[in-house]
Amino acid sequence: MNPPRRQRVQGTNAGQGTNNARLCFYFFDGETGTSLCPTKPQLEFKRVDGGGWVKSEILLLEKEEITLGRYHIEWDTFRELIESDTEEFVEVQIRLSQVVEFNCSRYTSEVVLTRVKMSERTMQVDSEQEAAAPAPRCCCVPIPLFRLEETSVLKFRAFDSSYDDFVENAEAFLDGIEVIATAVQTPPPPGHAKTTALATTAGARVFKPGTYSARTMDGSGEIGGLTHNQLYLLEVRGLSGYVCESQFPQYLYVCCEQVIELQFRFRPCGKYPTRSLIFVRQECNGIRWANSWVELQGRRLPTNEQGYLTIPRDMVGMAQLNFPGKQFNPTVIDLNNRAEIVTVISVADQAQMAPLQNHQFLDDNDMPFRFRRLSVMLPSGDTKQVITDEFGRFEAPAGSTVYAEDDDFGLATEPLLVTTLPTE
Repeated sequence: MNPPRRQRVQGTNAGQGTNNARLCFYFFDGETGTSLCPTKPQLEFKRVDGGGWVKSEILLLEKEEITLGRYHIEWDTFRELIESDTEEFVEVQIRLSQVVEFNCSRYTSEVVLTRVKMSERTMQVDSEQEAAAPAPRCCCVPIPLFRLEETSVLKFRAFDSSYDDFVENAEAFLDGIEVIATAVQTPPPPGHAKTTALATTAGARVFKPGTYSARTMDGSGEIGGLTHNQLYLLEVRGLSGYVCESQFPQYLYVCCEQVIELQFRFRPCGKYPTRSLIFVRQECNGIRWANSWVELQGRRLPTNEQGYLTIPRDMVGMAQLNFPGKQFNPTVIDLNNRAEIVTVISVADQAQMAPLQNHQFLDDNDMPFRFRRLSVMLPSGDTKQVITDEFGRFEAPAGSTVYAEDDDFGLATEPLLVTTLPTE
């Protein structure tokens, strides 16, 4: 005898390839209409005519994990959940039992009401077997999900980078620094190679346009309402006389952080500027005088392999360059705010000359003129610059002519020929 043949009973849920009837569900974004496939969602069911909410996990139908397809619950499980033994229609409310995540977003649902007919079988069954219970007559129930409006807060602080201890120094915090964040619309991310066009469409996000800004008070500022999974163009508008050390404008991608913290450091244009010296050989300016040192205000400072010397920020005023057996041009550099940021210094071997002798420069009251810049015309005809020390002393060979020019420290003086006898 041949085995009984299977027959397909036509219905809206027919064709699942099993003897067990099922209720079918699928999810979509209630704002964009795109399909969603959250991982292991759970639904709650409630009969309208009484009873409380009951929860059950629903599963993807076989081989539909990739196509963002349909979920199901077995008919017997559903019947037990709603405690139904009637063969008539049952009105059932359906909703998510918890927040679900999909494509870096979190979703919740509203309540969906449907009427399930409990009498007519609509699934594939064996024609010679009686069903233990009637199967529901129901289409695949669409359930809209709504993206939770999650936002991030951008907190930022602004510092004056000329303060080395800016973290603890209250004066380093800058007020009035404005940060502007503008939402940038981007295309959806490319889908995985094995996903369908439907899956790629489901990855599309709702763009939330907007421009947000805030200014620092007590060195701090805060911008709220930045949408998750969105790109923003950041602009920083600083105070007059300051330059931000970071490159702006720049982009900030807000993923799913609740709080984003940034620091902006500003360098003052005229306060403690970084000054550099470049040493070159006098006989050939294309060759650097490198890997050596120079005495500056009594401190020995190194030159690197490129002949660069960075002057410490705490050095101010005028400074004289010294190195045994070398002659610099210029020999004195100005470290005041109005002076050049970068100065090229030529270096030559010091010619043989009369020995240097100590002399003293006095003011009109015959008091030592401290830290005054002097021009010294050497017997050879060359001119160099020197600075008197705290006792007004300076060194020059006998027969040199010394004079001071009109500057911030005093009036010009007449040229004076120094003698062979040093001034005590």
